[in-house]
Parts: sequence; C-alpha cells; structure tokens
Amino acid sequence: AGLEMRSFVISLASLSTVSSFRGISLLPFGSQQYAARHRLDSSRRRSVARFGSLRTFITETQSATFWQGGSTLKISRELHVENRANVLSRMKDPVDNSMIFMAGGTQQHRADTDHEILFRQESNFLYLFGVNLPDCYAAISIPSGKTTLFVPRLPESYKVWMGEIPPNSQLASQYLVDEVKYVDEINGFMQTHNPTVLYLYGGMNTDSGSFGQPARHPGVEGLRADTGLLHAALYEARAVKSPREIDIMRYANKVSSEAHVEVMRAARPGMMEYELEAIFHHHVRPPPPT
Repeated sequence: AGLEMRSFVISLASLSTVSSFRGISLLPFGSQQYAARHRLDSSRRRSVARFGSLRTFITETQSATFWQGGSTLKISRELHVENRANVLSRMKDPVDNSMIFMAGGTQQHRADTDHEILFRQESNFLYLFGVNLPDCYAAISIPSGKTTLFVPRLPESYKVWMGEIPPNSQLASQYLVDEVKYVDEINGFMQTHNPTVLYLYGGMNTDSGSFGQPARHPGVEGLRADTGLLHAALYEARAVKSPREIDIMRYANKVSSEAHVEVMRAARPGMMEYELEAIFHHHVRPPPPT
C-alpha cells in the first residue's frame, strides 16, 4: 500500500494524451468566442464531431505542455481548456455575469518549522487549470469562459534560491489562460467585474465523506455565493473520461505496473519497505533520453 506513484500518477491521471497525438478541444455549442480566445482558429481545425453536448475540434496545437522531465510523457495543456469548457457546459442554467472562483492547494510546513511538506495540488484545481504552484486562485467568467489565474507575488529574494521569476505574460502562455494576475489583485478584480453570483467548490465527496472547502479570500466576502452547481458539474465532468484522459491513464498504469514488477523482482527477506519504495520511484522517474 505504501508503494504508490503519489503525485506522479495522480498528476498524469488528471491530465492526458501523448505529445504526438493531435489535440482535442471540447467547446460548448456556439462558443466561437471561446474557440477564438484559446487559439482554435479555423485554419488549424481538422474535423468536427459530436461528443455528448459538446463540439469536438481536432487541432494540432502543442505549444504548451505538462511535463515531468526526462523521458516522461509530454501532455498538451489544451486538455485543461477542454476541461473548463466541459464543466461550463454541464452547469445547469448559471446566472449571467457570474463567475467560477476556485482556490488551489496551500503550501504546508511541518509543525512550527520552516520545513516545507511536499506540495500536492488540489485535484479539481489541477483538473481545470493544470497549475502545480501552491497558493493560487483562479476565476472563470460566465458565459464567456475567460480564465484568470492569480499567483502569489514572490519577493526578489526568491531568485536567490529558485531562479528567475517568470513574468505573468509567460505564465499565461504556459498555462493557456487569458490573463495572470497576482493574488493581492483579487480585491480590485472582483470590484471591477462585480459578479452577480460566485460559484464556489463545495459539497461532499461521496468516496471519503469529506466536504470540499470553498475558496476564501477577503476580496470575495459579501458576494452572493453558490456551492452546489459547480460541485455537481465538476463531478459529472470528471466521471466521464475523454480519449486524452484514457490514453494518459493507460500510460500511467503501464509505468506503475512495470515498477511493481521491478519491486517484486528485487524483494528479499529482511528488506525494509523504504528500500522497495526507492526501487519503485527509480523506475517511475526514468533518466533523460540519451
């Protein structure tokens, strides 16, 4: 039970498709504005097909990818554009001039120390935005689908330990969102847009019995909120896997199965579980191709 792929498999299973495949974008009917915003111009569309209540456009866009390095799978981030459109199409009669507002996972520390616990993104946030950074928020305008990512404003000292801080324009291109702002700009953003309703993630996870925590920020206090509609749409969307997701789940299962075989081959009486875990992680994180 201790030998799981942790964030590697979960991240990949939440994303999907191999880099050599053509991208698939799922758009609500009539959402040409949404298609144009996310670079799905007619010259790059290869075919149109029905997929439930969505139109499926086949494209060849691979400009932004989710990649764990080395020889691991490269996944087009257009998957997240598809996921957002999919969820929007499943929201039952949302109010005009409303907005989805979500919070990502937060960076935790061990007890009272400055030791950072390995970060794991909130699953629904990763599904919609593909962002693996801590302490982020995001907003999706309804009905336009315009997406805004909010990231922490990092201090200059960050560069000393972690390297250059990418500009927001670079992050917008990397994550295929319309704009990137700082978390400290949420107040002004909400005052400017003044959404009629904020759709927040809440409700119970029927597998665990635990409840999702709606996004909290001083900038959204006092605004009318709904925690039911988004929850239902997200769970409905994630229950049905797209061809991209099926491909990536097959890849993740193949790598995981091979790793378990390697662990069984190496297992000897008296070995500790951490030793077997090290073999597992070594297999699922292959070196760069030569």
